[in-house]
Amino acid sequence: MSNKQERKQFNVDDSFSIEKYLITWGVWSEPNEENEFPNEKQQRWLRYQQTFVLVLTWFQAFKLSLTYFINDKRGVIYLGDFLAFVGGKKVYFILPYVCWMLICGDFAFLFYNKNLKKYRDEVIKPYKVLNGKLLLNDVNIGNTTAIRFARRVHLTLWVFRQVRKATHLIIYSFFTCIFVFLWPREDFLLFGIPWLISCYLWTYYCASFYIGSMVMFHHICYYLALKFEEASLDVKYVLDNFDHLTKYERHRKLWESIEKYCDSCRELQIYNKFWQSFVSLHIALEVLIITFVAYLVLFADDLEPFIRYTFALFAFLTLLNLSVVALSAAMVNNKA
Repeated sequence: MSNKQERKQFNVDDSFSIEKYLITWGVWSEPNEENEFPNEKQQRWLRYQQTFVLVLTWFQAFKLSLTYFINDKRGVIYLGDFLAFVGGKKVYFILPYVCWMLICGDFAFLFYNKNLKKYRDEVIKPYKVLNGKLLLNDVNIGNTTAIRFARRVHLTLWVFRQVRKATHLIIYSFFTCIFVFLWPREDFLLFGIPWLISCYLWTYYCASFYIGSMVMFHHICYYLALKFEEASLDVKYVLDNFDHLTKYERHRKLWESIEKYCDSCRELQIYNKFWQSFVSLHIALEVLIITFVAYLVLFADDLEPFIRYTFALFAFLTLLNLSVVALSAAMVNNKA
């Protein structure tokens, strides 16, 4: 089957590319064999953007950690400590915020570290089947498996786009209310506006790939689970039709199943090396965030109502994110 025919049955076109999402998130700057970045200037600009996003995430984490030790009013203004104006103890906000920053920073580093390039190429490999840059035989999967993977990718990316828009709107509104209504008027133009812009930039990039990393990890896990399931079904087919198949057909089918299973194990090992630090940090910090924020929502008596509701919302979203990551990993373990 040709690339064009495969694209048609997957309901995608030549323009689909996971790299375009990664570029929007500010974490991709690498050319590939199709030479999607035709000139060095464009590639250099994307590398600058990637560096900026990485520095932004770690800078925000360091800056907010530093504000915990600053109680001077002018120091608070200079460092853009917007949390000092929302009421409640600083640690209520600093701990979950820094944890989210560390998760975002680790994901950005995965795509920045040059030593991980060979693993990144493997991570985006399944997506290339959807736009015809790779054939089904190149990734050793069947037609039905590829169609199921394509449907899941389209559905989850659509949900991702809607959730990203809602998240951006909520966080933009949160920062705007703090800086416009609570920030000291005399310092708003000189310090308030620059720090507000930096918060907007952080929201645009980090909120996107904080959610996007979960979606991408789920795609990879679902792809591996489908490959393991396909290999198992091939073996089951031989067992169910043992007497109706010739000796040659049984051997051929079993050999193909073993090849698929070995190929899936090889990919699983590669994906483990790429995702292991992210998933470990992700689970540890998100469990900390959920337990800490849940305690605040239920028992803290010095939180403003709108802060309590905001915390409850983000605790739920964090739990949802953690659940997707954990269940996706469990899905692969179950199928393997």
